[in-house]
Amino acid sequence: MLMFVVAMQAQTYSQLWKNVEQMEQKDMPKSVIAEAEKIYEKAKQERNVPQMMKAYLTMMTCRGNITPDSIPVDIKGLEEWAEASSTQVQDRAVLYSILGGICIRDDFEKGNRYLHLSLKDSLKLVDYPAEKLVPMVTSGETSQLYFDNNLYDLLARRAIELWNQNLWNAQQENTRKTISQTYHSLLHIYKVKGMRSAWLLTALDAYPQASEKQLREWMKEFGDLEVCAGVYLRLATILKWEDRLVESLSTLREGIGRYPHYEGVNFLKNMEQEILKPGLNLSVTYVYPGKPMDVKVNHRNLKGFSIALYRINLPAESALLSEVDLENIKRFGTFLRREHFEVPPTPDYRERTDTVQMTIDEAGIYYLVTEPDGYPKVRQ
Repeated sequence: MLMFVVAMQAQTYSQLWKNVEQMEQKDMPKSVIAEAEKIYEKAKQERNVPQMMKAYLTMMTCRGNITPDSIPVDIKGLEEWAEASSTQVQDRAVLYSILGGICIRDDFEKGNRYLHLSLKDSLKLVDYPAEKLVPMVTSGETSQLYFDNNLYDLLARRAIELWNQNLWNAQQENTRKTISQTYHSLLHIYKVKGMRSAWLLTALDAYPQASEKQLREWMKEFGDLEVCAGVYLRLATILKWEDRLVESLSTLREGIGRYPHYEGVNFLKNMEQEILKPGLNLSVTYVYPGKPMDVKVNHRNLKGFSIALYRINLPAESALLSEVDLENIKRFGTFLRREHFEVPPTPDYRERTDTVQMTIDEAGIYYLVTEPDGYPKVRQ
């Protein structure tokens, strides 16, 4: 019996949570509660607050699913925990953040109050490493690289996300002002601490409508930082929206050249490929046997294309005619000829419209299959 007790005490949190996960998969909520309570008591004895929080929330969720009336009681328990004088600053902030997330949808004012309380001690939270609160918080690579993985940034961005998600349920003008103030708080802290990468990344989030002039100023001031690739991407996006594709492509290529090893460089490369992607679309208005027909061609980033002409050996009322694919064309069609056409270049990368002519000698049902030069697998 003694050996059994020692073995139970030696179980790690990972093993205990694995037991909980197995019970959840088997849909055993009462067993989940019992196992989570064991974790809570173990964590309480060891003063492992993050594990206590996770266990409490697990029990709360299961109890709420079984007996919805238990939710207010569990919320009250979280409130008392957060307000207790013995609760540490960082733990109190996380508890208030949790309460804000729970309450804000049904009671915006209450949830909003909790979120404000979660950010109250900003100067202490910004110096607290979020990884100390695992498993209650999870930090991404960006947070670790550029934000010193600080708890205030994590809680502030969570609050901003919750405010944005619940704007429909709020006084929108005041809430947007709160969001702006929270971003400015982050920006002020990062400026004082000299955390330039964190400041720039936050500024990009805080000012989604930043002007071209502002973005170019940031490119000059922060060009020595890899995260400035995000500014290049934002500027290139604006230029693309304004149909200034040559400038957009030049901006993208400059960003790719300056920051080839930045983790987000593929976003610039993908937009570059979007601008360079060829485009081809054909339309025919009138067709008369034996007379040249005008084929309207919308194209970009192409030197030319081919049109393969097939005569379809099916009656006009056949349902198969609605199934336009190469397999049916080859199955029921007779290949007649292929014609090649050159098109003017599009150095501005914008779509251009031109007209070419073809002649179909006899009345019948025909399909035109197009193939852009250099892209043999792209057919329509």
